[in-house]
Amino acid sequence: MNSINFVPASVSDRVYALIIDVFGVVIPLIYGLPIVALYVGLGALPWMLYAIIIVFAIFVYEPLMVSTYGQTLGHRLMRIKVQDNQGNLLSIGNAFLRFVAKSLLGVFSFFTLIYSSQTIHDMASNSFVVKLRPSDEGKDFERAAS
Repeated sequence: MNSINFVPASVSDRVYALIIDVFGVVIPLIYGLPIVALYVGLGALPWMLYAIIIVFAIFVYEPLMVSTYGQTLGHRLMRIKVQDNQGNLLSIGNAFLRFVAKSLLGVFSFFTLIYSSQTIHDMASNSFVVKLRPSDEGKDFERAAS
């Protein structure tokens, strides 16, 4: 792969991370936004406004988290990280490209994991999803906080 020794994340770690993100971020956003709007006194907003806010949030969440921390909530809990081939964080552009490719291809993007450590959306953005060593955990969160 390159001169840096990465341990690719397992397929199960990647799938569990996706499930955590869907049930821990996306579904609460979909059901929580109307409740919050009612609670703060906005009343029932038009459904199109909800749809726009939710789609925007979903399209921003993963690219922003991956480009800032290398991880979404699901990645962090599964101790995996998205990075380039030098171990650096992705640019916001590459993180967005990765998200769009993953969204468009869905499960088909994962078929390349049969013979490669990269999915199609990883290849499109020149990224790798790696398993973190205990000494690596939290480094990007600490760097972003300082």
